[in-house]
Amino acid sequence: MDENTSAIESTSSENNRDYFDKKFDLLMKKLENVENIKISVQTNSNKINSLEEKVKNLEREISSLKNENQEIQKLVNRKNLIITGLQDSENETNSELKILISQTVNSAAQLSINANIDQCIRLGKFTPGKCRPIRISFLSQHQRDLLLNKKKMFTHPVYLNEDLPYNMRAEHNMLRKMKKEAMANQKEVKINWKEKSITIDGVKSFVAENTSNQFKPKIFEFRAQQPIDDFLEEPKPKKLRQGKRKN
Repeated sequence: MDENTSAIESTSSENNRDYFDKKFDLLMKKLENVENIKISVQTNSNKINSLEEKVKNLEREISSLKNENQEIQKLVNRKNLIITGLQDSENETNSELKILISQTVNSAAQLSINANIDQCIRLGKFTPGKCRPIRISFLSQHQRDLLLNKKKMFTHPVYLNEDLPYNMRAEHNMLRKMKKEAMANQKEVKINWKEKSITIDGVKSFVAENTSNQFKPKIFEFRAQQPIDDFLEEPKPKKLRQGKRKN
């Protein structure tokens, strides 16, 4: 009886040892998998950080290229002016348009420009009840500047402006609207067109563009005690929505 009991206990002990050995081996494999997962996560994290840095650098390069492109467009358009508010008609000829411009400028600014106009053209498609803007190209920048210096002599609804890139026009338009609203509230306002900023009662705000495809100006407020880098931080890209799959 004692021998049988001893044999059973020995067999049971060996079975338990085998069981725990298998459990131990399984646990070690799981730990090894966990370590591999940690390494994989760290590697992917480094790759993500590297990609994020590359994206930021590309965004900076794109912003720089946009600024360079704007300056190039300004240089190309340095002989042009945009005039708005002149009566429009669908069947207007180029000769009629040139006469209309000359008469308007002569009446408002007492300046004869007919011989100095190289080209003039309406921008956009004709819409009844609306007046398309007109781009005037002069033979020289000096002749253009002579008229531009008299822009304040034009009165509503006729306005004269530089031929600026679209982004700059949008920025200037926002600054003008802010100035108008501030002046209506009897606030002290000053615009710096070069740095694209507006100061209202001592508080300076800057216009900056989004990183989206469609240009929409944004305003970043800047106070004297605030580091200038704070408002220059690039906006975070918006997450793209994933459309629902069709069955």
